Amino acid sequence: VLLGLGSNIYPKAGNIANALKKISCLCRIENVSGVYESASLLRDSQPDYYNVAVKIHADISVFDLLNFIKCIELRMGRKNSYK
Repeated sequence: VLLGLGSNIYPKAGNIANALKKISCLCRIENVSGVYESASLLRDSQPDYYNVAVKIHADISVFDLLNFIKCIELRMGRKNSYK
């Protein structure tokens, strides 16, 4: 499974590292890309994002994986998680 992770809230790199740590509790992380910096797609005044792609192996259904990832987002303070 490939996941895209991103953060535009300080500490950006720390947030991504924290998310990876939480993901690794249930999934095996096989590879992580380098960090890419990008502007908000909304072209608004949001800070730039740090983004990574992550290849994981999960022995659960895609629906359970989605729920697991959404729980991580909520615990980390993400708002409007379902887009």
